[in-house]
Amino acid sequence: MVQDDGLSVVAESLRRVRRGLAWLAGGFWLAAAIALGIGLAQKKATPMTIGLGGAAAGAGVLTLGFLLHYAKIESVPIYRVLRDTPEEIVWFYEGNTRYRVQGIQTSTECWVGVHLKNGKSLQLRSIHPEMVQSILDTIRQRSPKAVFGYSEAIALQYHQDPASLEN
Repeated sequence: MVQDDGLSVVAESLRRVRRGLAWLAGGFWLAAAIALGIGLAQKKATPMTIGLGGAAAGAGVLTLGFLLHYAKIESVPIYRVLRDTPEEIVWFYEGNTRYRVQGIQTSTECWVGVHLKNGKSLQLRSIHPEMVQSILDTIRQRSPKAVFGYSEAIALQYHQDPASLEN
């Protein structure tokens, strides 16, 4: 179980991702079972039922892999960095990705980008909009020397020399 060392909001966000992945994997496995059931009911599997069942099972396995990545929150890279080496963070910012289907906005995903001295980048994705500010405050508190906010100038400076962003 995750200890509350100021990272409870990050842990809760990761739990939300884990729950979403579990539902998604379950849906894929259900689709695979339905395709298999249809194929068995026909007494002769058609290429369509085999293809749909195989695609759903493959997607279920892939989603299960992502789910296992989030199984132990303490092992997720962004959580480990914030807990163990927050001084490695030199730059962080929030972002939003808007998803559209045929020009109609269907959803918006909130996320936080975190960049380290060694040039590596991490993201905390699928954050509930009401949690974003708390997560940013947690990062700001744990990494007070890190630059906050996104601009092309900061991105260019980071890509040229990540360590130069330290305040």
